[in-house]
Amino acid sequence: MFGLAVVLVAISLSAFTTHVQEEKTAKFGMYYWFPLDPASGVPQTSGTLVYLSYDPSSCSFLGAGGYCVGAFTGYTHDQFGYHAAGTEVTAHYYPM
Repeated sequence: MFGLAVVLVAISLSAFTTHVQEEKTAKFGMYYWFPLDPASGVPQTSGTLVYLSYDPSSCSFLGAGGYCVGAFTGYTHDQFGYHAAGTEVTAHYYPM
């Protein structure tokens, strides 16, 4: 019985620890990235949801100028795709 109790406690604590680590990661720099309208910087609807701690774009190599991509703290989803929500943490703007 004692062995079974130890195993159950170990499993429950490891699951809890993993969950807490994921929350900490989300709070310290994991963002939802959305393409931005080049002229206005308004986030655009996206068919793909990108959740990373770093800028996944290669906008700086395009040289087109204008806004490129923005990081947001949240998103919504409907039949048209994913939409930026929450706070805009950073927006990348590349001048011509």
